[in-house]
Amino acid sequence: MGKKRNNFSQFEVAYAMVLILSMESDVSTISVIDWLDYLGSRWKRVNGEDIDETKDELFLKIANDEFSFCTLLEGVDHHQVTAVWDRRFHGLNRIRHWIYSDTSDIGINNARLEKLLIAEVGKVHAYTYAFFSDCFWLDTPGATNVNKLSVLDCASKVGLKIPRTVVTNKKDSLIAAFSGCEIITKHISEAHGLFFDATLFMNYTAVVTKEFVDTLPETFFPSLFQEKIEKKYEIRAFYLMGIIYAMAIFSQSSEQTKVDFRQYDFSNSNRMVPFELPLSIQAKINDLMERLNLKHGSIDLIKSVNDEYVFLEVNPVGQFGMVSYPCNYYLEEKVAQTLSEYGK
Repeated sequence: MGKKRNNFSQFEVAYAMVLILSMESDVSTISVIDWLDYLGSRWKRVNGEDIDETKDELFLKIANDEFSFCTLLEGVDHHQVTAVWDRRFHGLNRIRHWIYSDTSDIGINNARLEKLLIAEVGKVHAYTYAFFSDCFWLDTPGATNVNKLSVLDCASKVGLKIPRTVVTNKKDSLIAAFSGCEIITKHISEAHGLFFDATLFMNYTAVVTKEFVDTLPETFFPSLFQEKIEKKYEIRAFYLMGIIYAMAIFSQSSEQTKVDFRQYDFSNSNRMVPFELPLSIQAKINDLMERLNLKHGSIDLIKSVNDEYVFLEVNPVGQFGMVSYPCNYYLEEKVAQTLSEYGK
């Protein structure tokens, strides 16, 4: 996956297209499509929410290279797809309909049945990717499914400074690992909001105070803890095909955003300006992204009060509009140009 096709006839090139696998609410997808239209590229968008395995016809014939995965891709000749943009595509949203509407009497087995059915349809989805195996991918599903812990380890190996990081379920180990320094905690996997009484609660980075640690039981759920880095400002960068577009976020100007700028202070918005990372840091980020097999992604760093650049994480499908618009980088155009180059 990831190679540009170069064996099209002139007729086939005229009908080549970009396949966009996205989600309904993603605003970046809409902006990139606007630019694809401007560039004259043919495209087809499929949102994961639109695929209903309980209603849409799915047909795969494993012979003679036949492909018509679902009615939403009707009319798409997979031979003409030259570029695929995997943008927050989740195509398993309707599976629960079968489980909870027809099998509500099986109690505790619901979770197991859900896991089984998701795995069954997941294998079908994975097989469909094979039909686009020689296309240019931005990025492949396997590459975008990063492990935050593995990324930190890889970042350290390429020479990027990372915070002291510990995953533990023991109070004594936590205290011993961070003796004499402040601690923060954050989720290890993807963030998932939870609803309680019609209110959405999001996952944010949070300070772990000594008083809170004192209240912890001796054993708790395995959690990630890091040394709290005192920062001058935060840096959000967007990486695309070896080029880094960075922005400095002066999150320390507001008490509300000091720990996590995503806890936006709309009454005192953080100043955001274009920023150029040192060439040595850019080279290490390039090395990291190549090792992760990622062609694009959002990168979080900190500039510490000691003038060190500290790497935090990579989000392969992070929202890049928040870097694009304040800095006039026109990243949506650059993504569209990248896809268009391989989609004509």
